[in-house]
Amino acid sequence: MTLPSFLHRRRRDRRAWGQSVVEFALVLPLFLLLTIGVVDMARVFSGYVSLTNGVREAALYASLTSDLPNPNYANWCPTTTTMQCPTGNRHDPDSIGQRVRDEASGLDQTQITISQPTCTPDPPTSPVVYGTCDANSRWVKIGASYRMPVLTPILSTILGNAVTMSATVTAQVFR
Repeated sequence: MTLPSFLHRRRRDRRAWGQSVVEFALVLPLFLLLTIGVVDMARVFSGYVSLTNGVREAALYASLTSDLPNPNYANWCPTTTTMQCPTGNRHDPDSIGQRVRDEASGLDQTQITISQPTCTPDPPTSPVVYGTCDANSRWVKIGASYRMPVLTPILSTILGNAVTMSATVTAQVFR
């Protein structure tokens, strides 16, 4: 006794559906891991862009100085090299650290480290040697680094628990 053809086709459809479910179950974790990894790397790239913009804004601020006794490049961070420079939540627009903070507002401020501005005299020596800033400074260099945690487990085993990025900008001092 043979089965009618419509019942035979129905059994094949169930097998094909079961096979599709198994394939989906095998591919789904890989697809999700790839998607989350792309999102995580986009976070890192966005953080790098924010940090770079902050350092660029800080270098522009430091370069717009005058011959006053306290030029802008001297207002970087009088107490410490981390983003905790402006004490409390007080907005201090007259500091290089606050300029970085304003531009990098989406980042964890405690993980940003600003290096002290360094300057080179006019005319620059060859090779260019950066040192402390003074009235003869012609170029100012600002740098900062940021440690961003990685959320994807596979990426964290490859890259470590955090990605350290840094940005450095050199600007001409205008008088």
